Amino acid sequence: MEGDLKEKKEKLEEKRKLLEKLEKERDEEKFKLVLHKNNKEIQGLKEASATKEREFKEEIENVTAAFKEQKSSLEAGTDARKERNSSRRLEESERFKMSKMLAAMPEEKVSNPETSTVVTNSVSGLDKQFKTESLNCDVLLTPGGHQRHKRTFQKEIEGLGEVQQNCQGNVRRMGKFKNRESTTNARLPTKLSVPASSNGAHLTSFMALLVVLLVVALLVKTQRKKSPRKSGRTRKPPKQL
Repeated sequence: MEGDLKEKKEKLEEKRKLLEKLEKERDEEKFKLVLHKNNKEIQGLKEASATKEREFKEEIENVTAAFKEQKSSLEAGTDARKERNSSRRLEESERFKMSKMLAAMPEEKVSNPETSTVVTNSVSGLDKQFKTESLNCDVLLTPGGHQRHKRTFQKEIEGLGEVQQNCQGNVRRMGKFKNRESTTNARLPTKLSVPASSNGAHLTSFMALLVVLLVVALLVKTQRKKSPRKSGRTRKPPKQL
């Protein structure tokens, strides 16, 4: 009996040792698998960080290149504005000298007074134009001046939009007037009296208005030809029994 018990104990001990050995091997395999998985994740994170760093460097290079280009263009623009200002100042000095010479000329040497008035008016107009342009350049050169200039341009554009809306309203009103005139069988006058004016701008504006009126009249006429009105009510025929 005791010998059998000893053999059983030895077998059990061997089995226990074998189980411990198997558990150790299984734990080592699990550790190896986990370690391999972690190594893969670490490698992927390294590659992702490397790509991000490369993209960030490329973006920084692109931004620096764009900044350099913008800086060079701004410097070129400031140089061009300085050159234009210097040339305008030279022109202003020459016009000032010319105006002084014209003012110093005696009246006997002036053969045609109309020509002299035209010359003085043109010189004064050029002086005004140069002063406004130089003021605009000075405003643009000051810090934040381009923003103010942009706001003024936006206000001017809004004003032009209002003028355009008013012109469209006038055209619509003229179209309605032409409709009423066509219903009463009125015709456009063949001859229009153009007011005599010394300035050509009034004549050009009057001619432009005349052209707009003629175009509106033609459009109304063609529209009425396409869709004629029916005069009176149409009676239904009597029902036949």
